[in-house]
Amino acid sequence: MFAVVSAQVTSQRTEYKTSRGFDGIRNITWEEYTIQSDTLMDITSDFDIATGRPHTPLASQIVGFQIFSFYQRLSGNRNVHFDSERHETIFDDGSFAIDHNSARGAKTVIKFWEKYILDDEVLELIKAAGNYSKVLYISIWDTLLTITVWEDSIEIISNITWTPELPARFEKRFGYSLIPYLPLLAWGNNNIALQANDPGEFRVLFEAPSDTRGFINDFRLVLAEGYVEYLQTLRDWANDRLGISFSTQPSYGLTMDMAVSVPVPDVPECESLSFHDSIDAYRQFSGPAQLAGKRVISNEVGAVALKAYSYDHSQLLLSVNRAVAGGVNQFVIHGQSYSGEYFGTTWPGYTAFLYLFSELYTDKQPSWHNGLEDVLDYISRLQYVQQQGEPRVDIAILNKQSANNGEFPSVYPDNDLHSEGLSIPVAYD
Repeated sequence: MFAVVSAQVTSQRTEYKTSRGFDGIRNITWEEYTIQSDTLMDITSDFDIATGRPHTPLASQIVGFQIFSFYQRLSGNRNVHFDSERHETIFDDGSFAIDHNSARGAKTVIKFWEKYILDDEVLELIKAAGNYSKVLYISIWDTLLTITVWEDSIEIISNITWTPELPARFEKRFGYSLIPYLPLLAWGNNNIALQANDPGEFRVLFEAPSDTRGFINDFRLVLAEGYVEYLQTLRDWANDRLGISFSTQPSYGLTMDMAVSVPVPDVPECESLSFHDSIDAYRQFSGPAQLAGKRVISNEVGAVALKAYSYDHSQLLLSVNRAVAGGVNQFVIHGQSYSGEYFGTTWPGYTAFLYLFSELYTDKQPSWHNGLEDVLDYISRLQYVQQQGEPRVDIAILNKQSANNGEFPSVYPDNDLHSEGLSIPVAYD
């Protein structure tokens, strides 16, 4: 057991809503507690941490009080899941996720790579292959080989996004303890992309909702600061040790202000899946990157739910063009599948993502030889042009993402700036 907190409850009710996530539409329910803010108490010292039992009868065990218990443990999240009877080496049990909210997590990644992957021959090959600075023209038909350290979207599930260092960092940052306010974090502070249908089993609110959001914002700020340290550590290692660039999809899916971390990687990358082809959302991503002087702003494009084997070229081009209008100038197309023989499958062979997401690009599709070359040549020319010169912005809009305004709301919905001929407004933090 990590901590125990009590609070006086002024109202309790069961809430429900219909939620749409990657696993479909579900009706979810939760218990919602409204509490008196000045009654929150850290009563961890009243408990035996090993057994979770109280040392003596608790004074807070009276009508109207609720006790919240919190446990800290390793999540066991793995990128690769498989059953194995061998447990002799680090490779036998799959690929475990690491802490993404501290420099310590990045150092764990670096230690693994240095020990198991980067021998002298591999290092020489990496340095010889180059990085984004050498890329001028890319298509599937005319390819320049590039190598970069790249991290995909963060697909770690939890009850609360956490790092063991967080309580100490929080108290140093704000001058008060996070522990009494843990109940406020038990709802909607996990992976919002993967866990839209699982935000938590209970929600705790102060009688004044704005007070609740203030503590949540403090928590998310400290979480983001740890994540920035994680990114900086990996970037510096890639640049200094390997001589290549670092690219990632920063804070994608997590409850952190993405704009804070966008300037850190050499090549920040977004994804059309959760940006929903929204030009305004792309502006909020490309703005911080442009202000930080990033030459390349990437997009994993073409990922659409429930579109496997049915995502046509016109849809891909629409997605590309809207991203360009929002400031994106590089595209990595989502979904090329392994096209060879694969155990346990029939035609068309291995299909990634359980048929949930587009697109499965292989020569088994008629479009592979009918139109795809023209589409890719258009995209390659477009991104080449968009990477020339310096981006120019007439207006920058200061925007802070927080628990108060959700994820990527429309920042400036009016069209008067466009009608006056001004360049795309940029939102940044």
